[in-house]
Amino acid sequence: METLKNVAESITDTAKGMLGTSNEKDTNTESESQPKTNESYDQLLKDDLQYCIHGLHHPKSHSDAVIWKRAQGCTYYDIDDNEYLDAISGLYSVGIGHGRKEMAQVAFEQLSTLEFTRNLVGTSHFKVIQCAKKLVTLAQQDFPDMATAYFTCGGAEANEAAMHLALRYWQQKKQVSKRRVISFKNCYHGSSFVPASLNPNITTYGWDRFTGKPGSGSDIFRQIDFPSSGTMDFHSIKEGESMGQAAARQLEETIIDAGADTVAAFIFEPIQGDGGATIPHNDFFPLARKICDKYGVLMISDEVLMFSKTGRWFSLAHWGIQPDFIVVSKGLSSNYAPLGAVVITKEIRKVCIDDPSENDPWFHDYTNSGHPLCCAIGLKNLEIIDEEGLIERSNRLGPKWLGQLMDAVANKESVQEVRGVGFIFSVQFHKEVGEDIAKALLKDEKIVANSSGNKLCINFSPSLIMSEEEWTRIVEATARVIDKCAE
Repeated sequence: METLKNVAESITDTAKGMLGTSNEKDTNTESESQPKTNESYDQLLKDDLQYCIHGLHHPKSHSDAVIWKRAQGCTYYDIDDNEYLDAISGLYSVGIGHGRKEMAQVAFEQLSTLEFTRNLVGTSHFKVIQCAKKLVTLAQQDFPDMATAYFTCGGAEANEAAMHLALRYWQQKKQVSKRRVISFKNCYHGSSFVPASLNPNITTYGWDRFTGKPGSGSDIFRQIDFPSSGTMDFHSIKEGESMGQAAARQLEETIIDAGADTVAAFIFEPIQGDGGATIPHNDFFPLARKICDKYGVLMISDEVLMFSKTGRWFSLAHWGIQPDFIVVSKGLSSNYAPLGAVVITKEIRKVCIDDPSENDPWFHDYTNSGHPLCCAIGLKNLEIIDEEGLIERSNRLGPKWLGQLMDAVANKESVQEVRGVGFIFSVQFHKEVGEDIAKALLKDEKIVANSSGNKLCINFSPSLIMSEEEWTRIVEATARVIDKCAE
């Protein structure tokens, strides 16, 4: 019988052979490293439809689903080895590209060393400390008051944690009536209970659905217009106001109407991703910070989708203001493992974490918070982005790539607007053809893109490593598909 040591050595040798080493040339051919798929597409799809539920699931939309086998760089391969160019970096997330062996090596080494430990008070571990330090240090470059990070497994969980901390802050300050939250009307902060409650367009879940009283959530959750041409109610703009000034006035009026002593926080995406790279008027955020300071309202910057994608680590840095919370996920680990985080200021930490009464800990935890594997992956991902200069690359190439996209499609009759920042791009149409465009790109051009939730836009978010030749292919394919599907 093999000893445990022999088994471990055998597994280690096998893994090293699969991963290669830093001083050994990889001699495996691509075909040798591919996973083998023996089942037919029809059988796999049948099993998928029977056993799996997918995000935003509707059986009609899944009847001819593509089934992936592997990915490398900016390319997906389906089970028949057809190649698809990934124009959305997984789901706005795989910044460093697919299939990087150094990430697999990090995962193997961490699982071999410490696969799990609780992240409860009283214990810690090496990787959660390192990852938190790296993330907070990056945040401090743009937001000097940031101090501490709490890890989750995704963006919705991190937004929930930020909300809990905001309510706790005011509770600790003896202002328990401050419990209302303001967001943008067309926001998306996740689909768990509180994030769903922030979006009045989500009618099947959240506060209203839970209470059974339509509109009851408006007592707790208030909304204002997002200050951009595609989302602003122009009738609300007064003479002489910019969109940013009008939206800031809406924010102040909403706080006053609700009662400043009842409003805990204003949560926002600095640039809205799901709605199609929607960029706010430059006046808004500086004014919003002043208003929130005036009335004692905390600011929660939801960077889940935009983190590392806009030519800055944090998209709010484009407006030079300091938030009270930053929420990140997706690009935090390039989704090589599920990881999210909320980063808080020194003031929030002092009140919520460092100065509670003796029997009043912050009663919040997730089993997989600070998971060793996820933190090891997240740390390595941040190091790669930093060391390879990928933020600077997107800042340098982004305007050029946006210009290419504009030149190719902006003058088409069906197109209302082309916009973008860094490596986030969107084409908005006059009609709801986003899903049709995305499907045609996938089926006809072998390009993976994403429709906006409102179906008015086709969104692109290439990996930070994408080549200029690959982007040109995406632009040319998009022009062809628009001609066929929308003109």
